[in-house]
Amino acid sequence: MNKQAMDVNQAYKIGAMVAEIHNAAKLTGNIRRYSYGTDMVERMQKVCDTILQKAGAEKQIFANVQKVLDKIKELLRARGSEFVMIHNDLGESNLLCSDQEIIPIDFSLSGACICEMDLASLFLHFEKKEIKDAIVQGYNSKANSPANGEYIDICLGYQLLIFILSKYEMICNQGWFTEALHYWDEEVFQKIVRGERIEQKIGLYS
Repeated sequence: MNKQAMDVNQAYKIGAMVAEIHNAAKLTGNIRRYSYGTDMVERMQKVCDTILQKAGAEKQIFANVQKVLDKIKELLRARGSEFVMIHNDLGESNLLCSDQEIIPIDFSLSGACICEMDLASLFLHFEKKEIKDAIVQGYNSKANSPANGEYIDICLGYQLLIFILSKYEMICNQGWFTEALHYWDEEVFQKIVRGERIEQKIGLYS
């Protein structure tokens, strides 16, 4: 899928498709997939200061990230009974689009988490407000329960931190990374800590 050519109708269909995945996927003990629950967050908390230090981040960013991870953990603990099977890598390269349907591919990072995690994944790749609004509208048209905007914002922080902590050796020396980290801190991490909504365009390579 070419995100530059995406319109609100396609975005709506993507949202509806994601809801149908969540509605249909059953979590059972026989399926061995990732768990994006509190255990993962606690592992991230143990390593994030070391990794951010290697990436050249300031101490205030360390503090903000730890506070965000606390908020993520609090949310996931409260909603653990609502976990669904998520795709968790819904970028344009993993969405095949035709006139009739949109098909997700590559479920290698799929696992268990709250539904807003997939919407946050989409928001990192499709940043225009009208596209994000259409994705949520499409999702809510099919979902068993509507998505929560505040939870999407918190999951956006979670997705960014998974990206940073899993890719830091590859990205920390890239010319864009230091500027992007400060941008993410100001527009995502600090806003999550203050309980504010995230309104800016937030991408993995902002």
